[in-house]
Formats: sequence, C-alpha cells, structure tokens
Amino acid sequence: MVTVIGGGSTGCEVASYLAELGVKVILMEAAEHLLPREDKEAGILMEQYFVKRLGMKVLAGAQAIKIDQDERSKRVIFATATGEKTVRTEMIVLANGAVPVTGYGLENAKVKYARAGIRVDRGLQTSSKHIWAAGDAIGGGESSYEKAGYEGTIAAGNAVRHAKNLINYSGFMRVTNTYPQVAKVGLNEVDCAAAKVRGVRKGMVMLGDVAASRIHGFNVGFVKILTDKQGKLLGATVMAPEASLIAQEIALALRYGMTVVELAATPHSGFGWGEAVQEAVRRIK
Repeated sequence: MVTVIGGGSTGCEVASYLAELGVKVILMEAAEHLLPREDKEAGILMEQYFVKRLGMKVLAGAQAIKIDQDERSKRVIFATATGEKTVRTEMIVLANGAVPVTGYGLENAKVKYARAGIRVDRGLQTSSKHIWAAGDAIGGGESSYEKAGYEGTIAAGNAVRHAKNLINYSGFMRVTNTYPQVAKVGLNEVDCAAAKVRGVRKGMVMLGDVAASRIHGFNVGFVKILTDKQGKLLGATVMAPEASLIAQEIALALRYGMTVVELAATPHSGFGWGEAVQEAVRRIK
C-alpha cells in the first residue's frame, strides 16, 4: 500500500503509474477535487477513472497534517470537513508541489530572486546585467522541458549574440501525463476566475459525444474551448488518451491569433478527436 499526498499533476502521474503496476494506492488531495489547477470536470473525471478502472482509493478534501510511524506501519493523519482521520500505509510519496532551487549564493552576484524563482525580464536577463536565467529556476506555472528549452534558446541568444528576443508564452501547454492525459493551453476557467475575466464563453463536447471514442472503452474525457465576448480564443482544456496531440492545433491557433471561426472552418477528420475540437467550437455560447 502506497499513499500519495498531493493530487495535482505530479501526484496523479505518480499514483497512476504505481496503480498500473498493480500497487494498491491511496491518493490524497486537500482541495475538493483532483487537479485543482485544472477545470473541475478534469479532476472529477480523473477520480472516476482512478477509482473505477485502476481500483485506487481517492481522498479529496483531505489535508495531511501529520506523518508518523510505529512498529507496524506508517500513518498519515489528515483533516476533513468531519474531523481528523488516519490511514495506515507501507510507503508515503509527497507530491504536494515543488519550488525552484535558488540556493547558489546568487546574492553574491547581485541576482535578485524570491521563493517563486529568479527574477528576470522579458528577455530573461536577471538583475545582474551579465547574467541570464531560464528553465525551472525562474519558476512559472507551465513548467516543462519544452518551456525550459524555449527559454534556454532565448536566453543563450540574448547573452551570446546580444539579441533582443522577448519571451512569448502564448500557446504553451501544460500536460498531466496520465491515462487519459489532461492538456491545458492558454487560459482555463480557473485562470479566468482568478484574473476576473468577464464575458467568458465556452463550448464543450464530452468523449461520449464523439463517434470513434467508443474504441477507448472507458467513457471519460472532453474538449472545452473558451473565448471572450468577441469570439477571440482564450484557451482550452482537453482530456483524452492523447490530449497533448489533440490540443496542438488549438495551441497553434492561440499563438498566431486565429479566431474560433477560423479554427472551426479548418478541415478536420470525419471521426474522432479532431471532430471533437471542431464540435466544441460550434457549441460555444
């Protein structure tokens, strides 16, 4: 028995991997649903998949407050809306978030940083004008190797060739690498609520609405697309077996300023997830 504390992207990935290997897993998340940075539908459907398909035990709304052990096993004490509870387990995996490592004596080089990471401008130059920074060290919610590689290219060009290139994160994707995957491009409803974006319109199609989806067996997944009042694309969330591939055309559309009308008019395959993207656009209200 393994208890994974933290039901965000990393926690879900670890828990899914262990459960697929046949390990009994308890997944614990303090928020009311898994994947709290993603839209609620993704977390709810992921929990259903984990419980029904992988036999996992999911404890949402469970805040771990203490870990100890005795001769028999380790114990996780957690708080819920109804009081404190305890689970016994053989192993514990902490997957409750990460912060950039900045303990390199950066202050000696007059490089400013905070807990969230090294501070850089849009050209990735630090407060010390001869030093640039990129990757996880500068933080950012969409941390990935694609983002780090992109930033490294920009930083190296600006440092070595004295280029004046600026970072453009439009179209970058955040992916939870479980089965099914969850891919988020641009803004989701959580982001829109936090930024107080008004007049958000959305179109959504569930996996069961797509004819070819029945081959995947378990009816879980969706495509959701968000726009502003004028129909400008704001972002999208895709939950599907290959969500990162399905979301790629949405990322391209977002990065190059396509409207949802143009996205809907793009030829798509007659069946499957390509059709789901087109159908989600048509359902925008």
